[in-house]
Amino acid sequence: MFSGMGSFSTTNSESGQATAFTLTPSLDYFIFDHVFIGGGISYGGQISGVSNTSLSIGPEIGYAFGRQGSNAYPYLNAGWNYQSNASNSYERVITIGSGLSLGLGIIFPVKSHIGLALEGKFNTLGTSDSQFITNTVSLNFGIVGLLF
Repeated sequence: MFSGMGSFSTTNSESGQATAFTLTPSLDYFIFDHVFIGGGISYGGQISGVSNTSLSIGPEIGYAFGRQGSNAYPYLNAGWNYQSNASNSYERVITIGSGLSLGLGIIFPVKSHIGLALEGKFNTLGTSDSQFITNTVSLNFGIVGLLF
């Protein structure tokens, strides 16, 4: 299956407004009944007082529930991502790190081999120059091509 997921958020706080987006295409292949492997690329950006962009790539494995002809296909996935972040404030700062991602989603078929997806994702990111780990929770939506 191939998918194109995305998310968009805006946050208001005392320090100002921040707008963020993420685009994530991926390609997965079923190696056994219900079990898939694959990988994806993710590009994200944040615009506030500081401009921040990120690019990550990595493999994933997952399990899809349901049978061909079902009204919905829930799934679980886990992956490992290698990520590069570039931040522009007074000077350009680039950090590189890696982390684990865990997802829970559901695909709703709308036409033959085409579906709409909704996914909740948890990502961790640790960088080589920091002792801190960043955790992110996101809600993503997108279109999925089902090749079965």
